[in-house]
Amino acid sequence: MSDEDAEAARIAEVCEAHGASLPQAAMAFPLLHPAVASVVVGMRSPGEVRRNLESFGADVPAEVWSDLRTEGLIDERAPLEA
Repeated sequence: MSDEDAEAARIAEVCEAHGASLPQAAMAFPLLHPAVASVVVGMRSPGEVRRNLESFGADVPAEVWSDLRTEGLIDERAPLEA
């Protein structure tokens, strides 16, 4: 397993510990920054459209961000609230 794969797996574990998924967090994270107005997500099938719509609307608990920061999985300068 590459370092990137191991890091993604650890991020997914932190997300799941708080009832969120990695795709949910990936879509929500950029929107925490005040300079980001939207997120564009690629999709190849109707199933991906449905999954992404469900993920995009999900609430990601604030504890996900603080735990990811504590574990060094996101930059300490990253905003934790929108």
